[in-house]
Amino acid sequence: MPAVRALLILLLVSAPGWTAPEPPDWSQEQAAGLKGDEQLELGLAHVAQQHYVEARRWFESAAAEGESRAKLNLGWLHEEGLLGTVDGDAAIDWYTRGVLAGESAYATKLAWIHLQGQLVQSDLATAERWFRYAIDAGHPEAQLGLGSVVLAEVMGGDSQRIDEALKLFSDALEDGLMLASYYLGRIYREGLGVPPDPTLALDFYTLGAEAGLADVQWRLGEMYAEGTGTERDLILAAKWAYLAAANGASESLGLIAEVEAELDRDDIAEARRQAWLEAGGSASDLD
Repeated sequence: MPAVRALLILLLVSAPGWTAPEPPDWSQEQAAGLKGDEQLELGLAHVAQQHYVEARRWFESAAAEGESRAKLNLGWLHEEGLLGTVDGDAAIDWYTRGVLAGESAYATKLAWIHLQGQLVQSDLATAERWFRYAIDAGHPEAQLGLGSVVLAEVMGGDSQRIDEALKLFSDALEDGLMLASYYLGRIYREGLGVPPDPTLALDFYTLGAEAGLADVQWRLGEMYAEGTGTERDLILAAKWAYLAAANGASESLGLIAEVEAELDRDDIAEARRQAWLEAGGSASDLD
């Protein structure tokens, strides 16, 4: 679910400020008088040239000067095995140092590492602790991560945590994270820890579908096709299935086939017209 790792690499391996053809190798003499951020740039310059051992030396020197981003870069080098082998313990150690030095957004990455068993054995308690750290530091995306963990426990039988899950997802939705609508819709559609409420599920799915979430769009299409939480409406079912397919949800293809089998040509054209307009197309293009 999270795309934290790809984002991390994008942010860390950015174009360095160093513009000379060959950045200098690290030495005490070269590092003397350079600030932490200047040493970080030299490390990034070596990364750009795939000189990872020299990059590590500059990052370690920058980290010693208090440069928190250098600590994250060191975690990344160890995670990716760019120094020879993957070293999970070293990666987590450096990521942790970076987070505690002020890069609190990466607490979410640490949470996912521990939750998914990346680099270390899966540890739910540690994952929850890092999610909460990120939430307390003002990073709402961690609410989705922790909410998914709590919801999994609800589905596993611990129904007493449903209020916690609902609050996490509701807070995330209030903060503009529309993926929370998927979780809230699923909770009320399937009755996960609460009595089923199809009408409320439909409302949440509508929020996510209108925000362009493909997985939510095809589920909303299903509800219209079934008449769950609303009157059965095959044109709306087709509309949302078309949009879901266009946005990459292959699961909607079966729904499209089922719905189109019950619609005539004019109804299919109307569903496509509505999908086009929902996607931002111009009505004049349909004339």
